[in-house]
Amino acid sequence: SDLIGIYGKMRILIGSRMHSNIFALAAGTPVIAIAYEHKTNGIMNMCGLENWVLDIENIDAQQLSDKVLKLLSDESIIRRKIDVNVSNIKRNCIRNAEIISDHIKQMGD
Repeated sequence: SDLIGIYGKMRILIGSRMHSNIFALAAGTPVIAIAYEHKTNGIMNMCGLENWVLDIENIDAQQLSDKVLKLLSDESIIRRKIDVNVSNIKRNCIRNAEIISDHIKQMGD
């Protein structure tokens, strides 16, 4: 929770580490994800942020600069998208945990 609080104080995050990106998104902070594995793309897709992923093999300074400027200009829209999509993901996680818990309880009866 401390890390999420720190990421929440950032205006944006440019991140190559998947968990850092997840913590920033959990805090509502816009992310430009530098993907070095497919999981990064999957997380960003789940959040509706597939346009904010750069492949580590093909990234260049101009591409990153363009993304940062675009993200800053669309920041309020992106923040709203993060809020909605992360809230939906959290709700689904809670629902899945409840289903599993109910199933385990039924197995014990």
